[in-house]
Amino acid sequence: MTDNTIQERSLARTRMKYAYEYLKNRTSGDEIKTRLKGLPVEMRMNGLAVVGAKLCASTEYKEKIIGKMLAEWLLEKCPSSPFKTKTSLEQQNNPLKQLLDLCIKANRFEYEAAQVEALTFLEQAKLIAEALWPEGS
Repeated sequence: MTDNTIQERSLARTRMKYAYEYLKNRTSGDEIKTRLKGLPVEMRMNGLAVVGAKLCASTEYKEKIIGKMLAEWLLEKCPSSPFKTKTSLEQQNNPLKQLLDLCIKANRFEYEAAQVEALTFLEQAKLIAEALWPEGS
């Protein structure tokens, strides 16, 4: 096993752990799970900035939860943050707005790296949601 493979597996475990800890005690689990199912496709079609803007503009609980989880992951919790500057979100009222700001200001490579990481994270969060709230439970 190469060092690269080990690092990828470690990052995947870190993503899964964060998503699990963030989602496990949330209410409206079925709504969150349903929304997470569609987000990876939407991100592939429209990009991180558009999906982030939609989540930020929404007043729905599930959208706010997912948006905050994604922003916190990309800006603070991800060990290999795609943005050059790590930021502390403790002083931010809306981490998703901060993510949008960084997406707009990012160079092409930072933005694309953030989009790939966001997509990978959402795919893993979707699996966690499906495990936490299985069909018919």
